[in-house]
Amino acid sequence: LQWLCRTQAEAFDEELSCLRQKKPLPTGSRLASLDPFLDDNGLIRVGSRIGEAENVTYDTKFPIVLPPEHPYTKLLLGKYHLWARHQGKETILNAIRQKYWVLRAR
Repeated sequence: LQWLCRTQAEAFDEELSCLRQKKPLPTGSRLASLDPFLDDNGLIRVGSRIGEAENVTYDTKFPIVLPPEHPYTKLLLGKYHLWARHQGKETILNAIRQKYWVLRAR
């Protein structure tokens, strides 16, 4: 949790400030199209159209936003790559997106 908070603080400082103050995001923010919100731990999560879906975990409904260029994100991607035993990109992204939303991940 601490690493996630630090990663978001380093990458989305201005957005975090706006969300905490319940102000609109800055023009041109990378998060604007994601309908972001802060969870109870202060993490930025993606707002979701499947928010009311049953039998779907909270993390899947509202994934944690991560910047693609941050070293922590790269470590996390590497962990999933090893976990998936070097499967294809789509398999790895599907596994990651059960909990995280990495910007520009394709």
